[in-house]
Amino acid sequence: MSDKLLPCPFCGNKRIEDALFITDKWPLPEKSKWLWRISCGNCSFLIEGNGPNPDHLINYWNMRLDSADIARIEDGVTRVIRDVLFSTGNRESNK
Repeated sequence: MSDKLLPCPFCGNKRIEDALFITDKWPLPEKSKWLWRISCGNCSFLIEGNGPNPDHLINYWNMRLDSADIARIEDGVTRVIRDVLFSTGNRESNK
């Protein structure tokens, strides 16, 4: 299964622990009784989820933003930081 998993989305490590079947405790509903976990062997980032198979977790693990999405997020964060810094400075100068 690890051939389906991309490197860790946080540290880039390629040593990923496959989707691990944790429990099938009863009397949980059918779609909730299986607990799966995928984790990074380096930074310990992990995701868990319920379901009869780990496919949904593999999709989440492999989800990545493209460079345009990253640029939009960086621009937004920069604007927020700039707004907070300037508005804080203005409030302090008005005291």
